[in-house]
Amino acid sequence: APVPSAGAGPARPPPPSGRVRVEVLNATTTRGLAKNATDVLRDRGFDVVQTGNARGFSQDASLVLDRVGNRAMADQVAAALGIARVETRRDTTLVLDVTVVLGKDWRAPAAQR
Repeated sequence: APVPSAGAGPARPPPPSGRVRVEVLNATTTRGLAKNATDVLRDRGFDVVQTGNARGFSQDASLVLDRVGNRAMADQVAAALGIARVETRRDTTLVLDVTVVLGKDWRAPAAQR
């Protein structure tokens, strides 16, 4: 396998193993944040099935939610977006695996800016 050079930037997380259905919600007043995160996730092999605004626009810290009881999938999404906080909140009414709630702290990874 090729070894990245010192100036290549941060290593990208490996692509997801299998289909990971993701919802991306913007919980800030910054326009286009959900689209930016969607672009990052799709570029890295995730299936973003829904985007939009979260209820309320005052979330400071970003959060990734495991919706199906598969923490590994949520961890993969979090790694792709550089989000540290991951929680399991199962919701069988949703037709997706992971919800991303973008807070004021989220910035697109350097390679995507």
